[in-house]
Formats: sequence, C-alpha cells, structure tokens
Amino acid sequence: IREREIDLGIIGAPLEGEGINCVPWIQDHMVLIVPPLHAWVDKKSVGVTDFEDVDLVLREPGSGTRQTLERILGEKNIFLSKMNRIMELGSTRAVITAVESGLGVSIVSRFAVRESLELGRVCEIRINGFNLSRYLYQVSQPHGIGGYANEAFIDFINDIETCKRCLLL
Repeated sequence: IREREIDLGIIGAPLEGEGINCVPWIQDHMVLIVPPLHAWVDKKSVGVTDFEDVDLVLREPGSGTRQTLERILGEKNIFLSKMNRIMELGSTRAVITAVESGLGVSIVSRFAVRESLELGRVCEIRINGFNLSRYLYQVSQPHGIGGYANEAFIDFINDIETCKRCLLL
C-alpha cells in the first residue's frame, strides 16, 4: 500500500502512516493449534508455562499475527525470545502445514485454520488466562484511489451479511 503496488488489503495488525487508511473490520480469535497426535490433545487447556518445553512454529517478525502475539504475551511479561522457536515462516498457511506435519505447535487465526480443524488435521487447545482476540483491519489508499472496483469490494466486505458469514467460519 505504501509503495502503491496494491490499493487495498486485509491485515492482522493496524498499519499507521501518512497516505494509508486503516480501519478495524472484524474481530478475529487466535487459537493454539497442535498436531493430532500431540501430548496436549487430551488436555482441555494449557498454561503459558507449558510453552517452555514445546517447539513453536511462528509467523515471521513484523507480521500482524506475530505482532499481536508478542503484544499479548508481553502484557504478561512473557517473551517469544525465551521460547523454543524452531521455525519462522512467511505465511499462515505455511505455519498450519508445519503443525499438520507434526513439526511443532502454533497460535494462528481461527479464520485461517478453520478447514484444518474441521478435517482433524490439527486440534485446538485453550490457553489459560489469555484473551487471544484481535481485529482484522482494512487498509487502503486514501481519497478513493483504486476506483469503482475497490469501492465495490469494500462495500461488499462491510455488508452485514458478509460479516455474519465470516463470523460463522
């Protein structure tokens, strides 16, 4: 958006700066996922101290998911730098695939992992004492740059029925 290579997008953390419109769009919930044969599958929930000995697969530094996770953990004086980060990947899909393959555990968007959860490729585990909610944001060029197609898309994703369908994911 800043380089004007794209006109609009959906991101997982607010983007600030001149020449960018960034507005909250819809609430998202991040969830802890583990492979189906992981030792935590039989637990209803885990505590953050349980993360000390587990292999973490994460998004790369700077991603919205990573920023949100660092902020939430940091509020409780917990830092990813002190955890066993075995992999940092450039897409949420790559993170989910790594967890499906048994390479570690991760925290990702429930929207993004919905299909893998439904198919039993990963399992969701609750984390005690953490609210992993965040907003997804619409970002766009200011002043209607991008034309009618952009305006139509923004109208579509802001439509109440579209938002309801997203919440049912």
